[in-house]
Amino acid sequence: MTEGLVQVTLHHCKYSSAEAPGARVKDLYEVCGQAQKSARWRDRPNRMFTHMLKREKLRLEKGQNSRFEQGNAAFLKKLKASWQDYRYEFDVRIVQPGLSRAAITEEGLHLLASVETYLLETRAMRVKVIASA
Repeated sequence: MTEGLVQVTLHHCKYSSAEAPGARVKDLYEVCGQAQKSARWRDRPNRMFTHMLKREKLRLEKGQNSRFEQGNAAFLKKLKASWQDYRYEFDVRIVQPGLSRAAITEEGLHLLASVETYLLETRAMRVKVIASA
């Protein structure tokens, strides 16, 4: 967060359905669907904060580790209380451990391109893909 700007990066990860990296389009469809669904948070960051706080509380109650990479629930609660005072930039990361850049199919490339185009043109959300090979 800098000078009234909150930068949000949403990571969407789908575990690989196989051990060796490849081009499993089914896995890619699932993680791309998650990424597209996240567009809803762009116009309603306060609802995203509520959702994140609820998920964090449930994780901690189960004895699981926090999912916060930076900050914590207390900071998020403060941000939520004054969410309208800030501008927001959203980025999306599609993390696909089972994806090989060398083996991705044309269908997979078209899918990624369509998700990137949709998020960038309709919600000004930049997309990056993280693959394992």
